[in-house]
Amino acid sequence: MVLRTDPVLELEPVEVALHKVLRAIVPIAECETVSLEEAHGRVLAQPVYAVQQLPSQHLSAMDGYAFSSDEVARLARAQSESPGKEKPLFSLEVKGKSLAGQPYEAPTDARFALRIFTGAAVPVGYDTVIPQELVEELSPGVIAFDPARIRSGANVRQPGEDIAANEMALSAGRLIGARELALLAQVGAASVQVVRRLRVAVLSTGEEIRNPDQPLASGQIYDTNRFMLLQLVRQTGAHAIDLGIVGDEPDHLASRLQHAATISDMVITSGGVSVGEADHTRQTLARIGQVNFWRLAIKPGRPLAFGSIRPPGGAQVPFFGLPGNPVASYVTFMAIVRHALGRLAGEDTGQAPMLLRARLADHTRKPAGRTEYLRCQLTLSTDGGWQARIFPSQSAASLKTLVSADGLAVLPHEAAELQAGDWIDVIPLQGH
Repeated sequence: MVLRTDPVLELEPVEVALHKVLRAIVPIAECETVSLEEAHGRVLAQPVYAVQQLPSQHLSAMDGYAFSSDEVARLARAQSESPGKEKPLFSLEVKGKSLAGQPYEAPTDARFALRIFTGAAVPVGYDTVIPQELVEELSPGVIAFDPARIRSGANVRQPGEDIAANEMALSAGRLIGARELALLAQVGAASVQVVRRLRVAVLSTGEEIRNPDQPLASGQIYDTNRFMLLQLVRQTGAHAIDLGIVGDEPDHLASRLQHAATISDMVITSGGVSVGEADHTRQTLARIGQVNFWRLAIKPGRPLAFGSIRPPGGAQVPFFGLPGNPVASYVTFMAIVRHALGRLAGEDTGQAPMLLRARLADHTRKPAGRTEYLRCQLTLSTDGGWQARIFPSQSAASLKTLVSADGLAVLPHEAAELQAGDWIDVIPLQGH
């Protein structure tokens, strides 16, 4: 991992910084086999292929009646040509039934219809299913319907229309969620090869930081960031390692960081990366690896350290030094670090956050050339869309407003003024 060591702390756009981070990180190679029950939240290490086509045969997509469209068309023409009053509906006798898992196995006769249910096999000789709501039952075992209301082949799933035999069902690098689990089960994958779980060490720095169970002296504060970051790491599916608090003494800090690198795949700290402290922290980290100090063009969360730590006799381990203010630490994790964790785990999308689109509730100004992640309240507007109302207070130290927020309104880098009603992206915060 080679990093630029330019001492000039220029404002770095978030997108540029993220690109540099993802380019520098090399995914881990170790993998393991896990059962389907253990696969949620893991990243596929190898692609999964379908052994057979899906569906494997013609299946009904509806509850209704199966029939031969050619035969019905022929009989309908004959009926319309017969003398007497024209009949508005065409009638068929129903013989037999096909249920999911209990197919109709007797020989079929195109002159009759077959009662059929969703997921049931459509027997040879029938090619169309009419939904039961379009059918009138004239008498037990006799139905009537208008053939013009249903096209040939309707409501019948074709063999292989989802996945062909030997087709890739999921690619390597795919994060396995509920949808992926269902597809893996559908193709008969009882176990899968996944990247082993990341091990991420988290520690807080600063002489003024104390654990919540300790009394506070003058000028001291409780450690909030470590508990927050540990949980954010866990939510990515990684194993979080709590290494507590370390002071600012250079030798002690260097020793703790090296130890962290020997037991983890990534080290995350918070505090000690502001402009005034950058030289001190740079010297400490330069002894055990390499580091880049950035002033991100972001609000909140401007100071960020990224680099690597090389433990004695070991390979380089990515390192992130996040701001000490808790909201700034949260935002930089969401904007940068969790993408890096996804990349390190081999995920092809890099833990991209779920975004929703919302309209701004009020006119908003910001400096152009800075991406802002602002706490907001989300409400449903009268047209059914989301509306984002940005909180008046955006203090980087205010956890209360972060807890009260429904989302982070993402105001674009290039924008200077946004009007009420403008569309923006919002990162929803529920569950985070």
